[in-house]
Amino acid sequence: MEMMLKRAKQHGLELREHTLQVNESGLDFLAATAEDVYGKMWLLRMPRRPDVLDGIEKERSMLAHIRQYAAFAVPNWEIVTDELIAYEALPGKPAGVIDKEAQAYVWNMDPERVTQNYEKSFAEAVASLHQIPKPEQRSMQEVRKTYLQQLEQVEKQFTTAPANSRRWCDWIEDDRYWPQETALTHGDLHAGHILIDADERVTGFIDWTEAAVHDPAQDFTAHYHTFGKASLERVLAHYERAGGYVSAWMLPHIEAIAGAGAIQVALFAIRSGESDYVEMAKTMLMNTDA
Repeated sequence: MEMMLKRAKQHGLELREHTLQVNESGLDFLAATAEDVYGKMWLLRMPRRPDVLDGIEKERSMLAHIRQYAAFAVPNWEIVTDELIAYEALPGKPAGVIDKEAQAYVWNMDPERVTQNYEKSFAEAVASLHQIPKPEQRSMQEVRKTYLQQLEQVEKQFTTAPANSRRWCDWIEDDRYWPQETALTHGDLHAGHILIDADERVTGFIDWTEAAVHDPAQDFTAHYHTFGKASLERVLAHYERAGGYVSAWMLPHIEAIAGAGAIQVALFAIRSGESDYVEMAKTMLMNTDA
């Protein structure tokens, strides 16, 4: 990781080499933490591919907007270039870190016994995020249209089981599933992007690459995947009490988004060209048991 240290130094950030810890689990960025010569911890990100560069300015702008309102910790980028992003590390530690070789989380909490502290604080943080003023206007009809366009794009490049295509189209076209309003969303709230304290209370969110004005339900799909339906039901109850909108169809809608995950995997495979994801997408698109 000499290149990461060198690039940081070029921008006046001197890091202690022996403190550098690399996290290779990110799809778009190679990440690392390191201590500077004054004892402060930093988080560093290096883009993995040229196609990632287009999103850097969008993410920077989104973070600047969110920091004005956020009731939770948000990155404050101090170095921003096409080669390196760096910011002082936020308080807390990730709820879980993906072990790339094992393809599993290394947990900083017990995923089999999700605490009330975690569920309540997560719900409250997401509710506060969804109540931040939207930096742009985007209707739910536009979101639904985008889903259909993405499905069409995927079907042009991959063979998709007809049952999956019908199920996904039916879901997108069924008004009952969809909330009336969009919200400012994180877009990728899996355990690695959620920071917690020693009492398992959520303190902040990191890695805002997918942040957008979108369907608020998508910020619960990773929780559903990881912790299950019962935990999600409790989270939604806390979310509603914190001011979030929960429709009668919110839970099945989240389940439907999770069940359409193959579309997002296929889109990443198309964008990145990574062979592992191409093969994964082929399998998922033909799997009718999801």
